[in-house]
Amino acid sequence: MSYLLRSAKIIDSTSEFHLQNKDILIENGFISSIKDEIIAANKDVEVIKHENLLVSPGWIDPLVDFGEPGFEQRQGLENGIAEAIQGGFCTIGVLPNTKPVIDHGSILDYFNRNNVKINIHVNGTVSKNLKGEQLSEMFDLNQNGAISFTDYKRGLNNPQLLKLALQYTQNFGGLVVNYPLDENLMNNGLMHEGKQSTRLGLKGISYLSEEVRVLRDLEILRYTKGKMHFACLSSAKAVDYVSKAKEEGLKVSCSVTPHHLFFNDSDINHFDTLFKTLPPLRTKNNNKKLISQINEGMIDFVHSDHFALHTDMKETVFDQAEFGAESLGLSFGALTKTVNMEKAVELFTNAYEIFSLKRPEITLNSPASLSLFCKQKQSLPRFADSTSIWKNESFEYLPLGILNNGKAFLNS
Repeated sequence: MSYLLRSAKIIDSTSEFHLQNKDILIENGFISSIKDEIIAANKDVEVIKHENLLVSPGWIDPLVDFGEPGFEQRQGLENGIAEAIQGGFCTIGVLPNTKPVIDHGSILDYFNRNNVKINIHVNGTVSKNLKGEQLSEMFDLNQNGAISFTDYKRGLNNPQLLKLALQYTQNFGGLVVNYPLDENLMNNGLMHEGKQSTRLGLKGISYLSEEVRVLRDLEILRYTKGKMHFACLSSAKAVDYVSKAKEEGLKVSCSVTPHHLFFNDSDINHFDTLFKTLPPLRTKNNNKKLISQINEGMIDFVHSDHFALHTDMKETVFDQAEFGAESLGLSFGALTKTVNMEKAVELFTNAYEIFSLKRPEITLNSPASLSLFCKQKQSLPRFADSTSIWKNESFEYLPLGILNNGKAFLNS
């Protein structure tokens, strides 16, 4: 099948066509022509046109949780793929907290069978069965295509295990993804520790629980070398620590989520469980600092921290509700509420390099992996009946779908 994007504004700072309106012809899955106007000679060409059509290299979210295998009732792979397309994502990386746990290579075949509409990659665990005691079969996972190693939000409480993981992964250039949270300092907290938690009578989670772990793990990285990524940072001071380590030459990177940039602890005014996230939503002043750090290039990429949720997991009292935010399908529009559109595209494509994946390009003869989106004339609310943390928000930019693996998948 061939596709013709009509008068699409290209958003790709690495392309000679950046910020230009062009017709783009895709044949057999490759970009065959980029011109001011293309006359479709082939009757089988599907023309895609939309007012204010924008196109960029396909977005990636390397750290998502669809709950499959083992917890399909939360969302499942098929529905998760549909939400990724709805959100404009061509590439995702699934997290390993599944059942069975992704701690050995053979289970990756399960995901490879679904690698049709979008590109699905897999993150393996650091420890066997996520117990934090022994290393997983890291080499086997790597040989079968795992893009990183993480125990997700179980945290790497055992410093010796982190040390061994950073040493072992150097044999094949592997990446350790770290969710820094000291569980002892977290102390069963429910939200950010501050005036709001005191007012609501909820146990708080301090900045210290994140910052102490970042400092500890940077010292381990300094000793071992290797590559490490800090995911879901919520503390601006923690980002400062990572930035200073980069300046020293350590191979370290970090990411944040859209909801930690936009929402803050004051949004938990009526014990709304949709805002119960881990790490917790911090203060408005901290958010401003994070946005400044993004604009200064201190934060490497943004990911949704999508955690598939069943309604029962949130429709309960605050202290019993699950931590987590369902956010993949709305995350691009969400990000553009705090950074400009071009920066948002950059932040949604930077992860390719960090996870050693080839970044899509909008150049002649390149494979077509494209995210399609548009600017709306007016900001419209989306999915008001969903369990998403963004369900009551309006967005200026709307994903239209993707062009990937030789086919177009467009939102209705």
